[in-house]
This record gives sequence, structure tokens and C-alpha cells, in this order.
Amino acid sequence: MMQFIPIVVVPQVFFSGLFNLETIAEWLSWIGILTPLYYAAEALRDVMVRGYGWGDIYPNLLALLGFCLLFIAVNIMVLRKYRKI
Repeated sequence: MMQFIPIVVVPQVFFSGLFNLETIAEWLSWIGILTPLYYAAEALRDVMVRGYGWGDIYPNLLALLGFCLLFIAVNIMVLRKYRKI
């Protein structure tokens, strides 16, 4: 699993919006929206920089919850043959 960190985690940092996404090519800009770190960084930016509250960041939190549920479901389906549920 450690071998996948450079392939999965590192690109999320670059496409999450922590760095200015306006400087990347147009055909690469859609990748950030597909990563969970994008929504986490956006929620943190809304709270820390813009001073938003729970009511303003709930769409980002719902997206993170959706990613959690998706990854749990994929984990259960893929690893079903290795453990009994």
C-alpha cells in the first residue's frame, strides 16, 4: 500500500486547491473536483479565511461524507473474499 502513496495522495495535494489552480492547464482543472482533499481544503479555507460557519460549509462536508461511504462500500466489495462480513 505504501507504494501507492505517490500515485494517489501526492497528486491530490496539487489538485486540491492548496496551490493556485488558475495557473494549471484547462484540461487538468477537472481532476481536483474528483478528489476528497479538494473538498476538505475548500471547507478549511472557507472557515479560516472567509469566516464561514457550519451552514456555509455543509456541501463540502456532505461531499466528504459521500467519499467516505463510497470508499467503505468499495472496500467491502473488493475485500469480501478475504474476510467474512
